[in-house]
Amino acid sequence: MSDLEVLYENLVKEKNLDYDESQHNALKVLDNLKTHILNSFSTKKLRTLFGKLIFLKHSQQKTFFHSGIYLYGGVGTGKTMIMNLFFQGLNITEKRRVHFHEFMHEFHQKTKKIRNNKHKDPIKKICDDIAKDIKLLCFDEFQIVDITDAMIVGRLFEELINNGVIIITTSNFKTNELYKDGLNRKLFLPF
Repeated sequence: MSDLEVLYENLVKEKNLDYDESQHNALKVLDNLKTHILNSFSTKKLRTLFGKLIFLKHSQQKTFFHSGIYLYGGVGTGKTMIMNLFFQGLNITEKRRVHFHEFMHEFHQKTKKIRNNKHKDPIKKICDDIAKDIKLLCFDEFQIVDITDAMIVGRLFEELINNGVIIITTSNFKTNELYKDGLNRKLFLPF
């Protein structure tokens, strides 16, 4: 049993929570990612990670390589709790956990400053700066409701992933429900 599974089982006992098979399965996937991250750090080689926010089987070794994981489910299903266990259990300093809305607010403020300095590509500049200090970025409550965010989030994630940042998100929405009925949604759909 992995240390994340032990943490989960202890939490279930301490808080008198109901054991949930979906939560346990999510922890197994996150534990696999944790192993990959720690192995990458221990060899000092952060490989180019690929995928589009889903976990992919790679080769017959049953090894997973990730650029991120998208955890979704209804309100109160324990997504944040599971992500927090993963975040707290990953012993690296190059990580950040933030509410997605707060992150986007910071991002827009930084974009405004960079544009005032006449920088041609603020998204690339911000992502390059983030990747200098962060290798794991955990977003809680991922949702897209604003057209501005809808139009830039694909490029934002692409730049972060290209810089080797692994992204974990929790959301109440399935991916095909994000920005549902939003203005110019067809431009958002490739993300």
